[in-house]
Amino acid sequence: MRRSFITLVCMLVAVPLLAASALTPETAVDLMEKSLLPEGRDVVVLRVWGPVEEGTVVEATKGYVMTTPAAGYVMYIDDYPTANMFHPVRYAFIDAVSHAVTSVDAQSPPLNWEDYQSVSTAIGDLLMQAENRRAPIPSGTPEPTRSERWAVLMNGGYDSGSNHVRYWNDLSNIYITLNSVYGFADDHIIVLCSDGLDPTPDQSNGQNSDPDLDNDGDDDIMYPCLLNTVNNVFAWLATELVAGDKLFVFTTDHGSSNGGWDTYQNLWNHEELTDAHFASLLAALPQVETICTLEPCFSGGFLDNIVVPPGPIVASSACRHDEYSWAMPPDYMYDTYVFHWTAAVKGEDAYGVPVDADYNNDGLVTMDEAFLYAETHDQSDEEPQYGDYPVGVGQGISLWPTEAGGMLVMADMFLDDIGGNNNGAADPGETVSVEITLSNIGNSDLTNIVGTISSTDPYAVITQNTAAFPDLGHFEQGVGTPAYMIDVSGDTPVGHNIVCDMHVEADSAYTTDFTFSFMVGNPMNAPCGPDAYGYMAWDNIDGGEALPYAWVEIAPTAGGPGLANGPTNDDQTMQFDLPFTFRYYGQDFTRVSICSNGWIAMGNETSTDYSNSGIPAADGPANMIALNWDDLHPGYGGTQICTYYDATGHFYVVEYYNISQYGSGGSMRDTFEAILFDPAYYSTPTGDGIILVQYALVSDVASATYGIENAAETIGIQYGFDGSWHENAWPVEVGRAITYTTNTGGIQPDLSVALTYQSGSPVPAGGGNVNYAILIENIGTTPAAFDGWLDVIYEGGDPTTVALRGFIGFQPGWTIDRPDMFFPVPAAYAAGNYTFGANTGEHPAVIYAQDSFPFIKSGAAD
Repeated sequence: MRRSFITLVCMLVAVPLLAASALTPETAVDLMEKSLLPEGRDVVVLRVWGPVEEGTVVEATKGYVMTTPAAGYVMYIDDYPTANMFHPVRYAFIDAVSHAVTSVDAQSPPLNWEDYQSVSTAIGDLLMQAENRRAPIPSGTPEPTRSERWAVLMNGGYDSGSNHVRYWNDLSNIYITLNSVYGFADDHIIVLCSDGLDPTPDQSNGQNSDPDLDNDGDDDIMYPCLLNTVNNVFAWLATELVAGDKLFVFTTDHGSSNGGWDTYQNLWNHEELTDAHFASLLAALPQVETICTLEPCFSGGFLDNIVVPPGPIVASSACRHDEYSWAMPPDYMYDTYVFHWTAAVKGEDAYGVPVDADYNNDGLVTMDEAFLYAETHDQSDEEPQYGDYPVGVGQGISLWPTEAGGMLVMADMFLDDIGGNNNGAADPGETVSVEITLSNIGNSDLTNIVGTISSTDPYAVITQNTAAFPDLGHFEQGVGTPAYMIDVSGDTPVGHNIVCDMHVEADSAYTTDFTFSFMVGNPMNAPCGPDAYGYMAWDNIDGGEALPYAWVEIAPTAGGPGLANGPTNDDQTMQFDLPFTFRYYGQDFTRVSICSNGWIAMGNETSTDYSNSGIPAADGPANMIALNWDDLHPGYGGTQICTYYDATGHFYVVEYYNISQYGSGGSMRDTFEAILFDPAYYSTPTGDGIILVQYALVSDVASATYGIENAAETIGIQYGFDGSWHENAWPVEVGRAITYTTNTGGIQPDLSVALTYQSGSPVPAGGGNVNYAILIENIGTTPAAFDGWLDVIYEGGDPTTVALRGFIGFQPGWTIDRPDMFFPVPAAYAAGNYTFGANTGEHPAVIYAQDSFPFIKSGAAD
């Protein structure tokens, strides 16, 4: 992570007087740039207003910004110029006399946009060079048809300062696609754009939106994009459409959020169309096939409102409910997502370059294919979203009229590992049941539907291969019964995909085929590595050599026994003697170096590297263990970097307690620790030491490195880097434990458990205590790490865990001997037979040793 300069809101920055003469706009811009733009002006859009008098009220379109404290200049700074509004912006005031610079954060452009003059910057000039352009008309244009397909295309634009050229280009491109590729009639494409047919310039480049979107000589823009016009259009459609028609809605422009999933799209003249209101407009229509493609910022927040019963509806958006959408580089002539989405359904992009989004080669680009193509090709900083209802309907709906007859798509697959470890996934050696849901997206009923599955996979044996489905009408769904049954071989590699073919037949000689697959095991439940030396990283979900999360608190501030003897300053590394010899990547060490920036290194290391990088790499210290390699600062108060040796457990602990991210002022805190186990007591095949890293408080993983590397910095394991994770790694979060070891797994601790019933059964209806004794002992010859937990099982059902604790360094001969324990049985427990069990292992599925006894609860409570 590189350090950045942080400009606080409303912070005054003293700037030397440049001259005694009056302040000019150019000088004001220079002063602001030196104070607020360490990367220079060319990456932002700037506009300047002034000179203004003392007491001038500065307003943005979304409200008050500031009142000028003196005469001077006001400057508008857009730090995200290629993002669609609304996003953070800044306003600066430059005092004409003192030349002091004041900065205030805001969320919208100036209310009096025309009073602000544009300042030349590289990105600003590039955006102003964007021009209205019409995509070429594809060859082989079909004759327009009056089939009952309608489209509503909308661009609000917000105002003339924010109505960028690319929005008109987006509309023109999709209009040409609908009319020239799909044969939508002109009068069936309703276009609402900014101020409509008003000849006054309405675009940010000072030009007017051309009403002729396809250059055929007639006006295609019909109405201004105002809320009452939107309402009127959809109210008219509610009377015009009939069930079974098709409606396509396309929106571009700006958007914003009122918090959470409550979002809206901006219309002309600063009006707003909320997600809830848009949903109400769609809900008032007859049950038509609806397709919605949404470009504005925060438009993902619309999907939870509109992808709802009864459907059918398919909707996609350029971004999530909590993020911006972006213009497409390098020339910013179009918005990124809708550029690629339109290319997918059109068969060529806006520049005439052919594309092929027909992934199944059936001659039809369906809505799921259009989304897949756009999502794959969208390289902007946005995450396109998709939804359909009924689920799977997007596999059959396109911009063409829906074909007559029935048409089945696979809407859902539910897998159950019956008799397995009940994790809802297929693991080696389990039998799984597979329930398939089919949806009829065609226009005719389908009856007597039967699906038969097969597979050539050597790791799968299908024991139930047929299922019957209920008769399905238009847009109805049904689940096949009985469930398909598949035995998964115990030799199946973790991460292997089992592929099954499904052949479906129905009355009227209807047939279709599907393919479905499921993964055996979760690769994230496998260890990372081994690296070229033999180290592996096991997190506490992997099993095998993974040690459980069992926090060892050593910080004196938190009541721990350790010494707060570690670094206290920023970018500080200190060296310490180890209480035992620790072998790491084949070298023996008696010292360890501890850096304030979240890493330790074996041996004497003087580096203080705060700028994290990937592993392995020449950057950073040799022999590093990156617990949380980031730019950290122990100097904000409340932090202790501590060490402690547990002579009984034979391990050494380094804890970073409550350490802060640099530059956060102490607002972002982390607590984590490394435990080095004495190789003389905790053996491995290579003699290398075992390292356990645990995380008790996590603030930000997006700029940190996690992992280990050798002395030459050529071999290592990168568990995580800047928010990206090894394919076998569960992300670092509170409660995560990572074990680095050369052990390869499969060695189980030798433990015994004795659980003895004493009294209390039958438990009265009103509840009571079941008294018991418990004895756990390490009867092996090596220290043990394990989970211990207590379960209650009612009438032979699934266990309910009522207590859970992790143990590490549990030495040979150690015992937990509690003869006076009790379990309080609540009155709410149903009457019947119960089993009370004690288990050691890896909760919840791996058992090392266990014991249990039965008890009874009497009839229902009063």
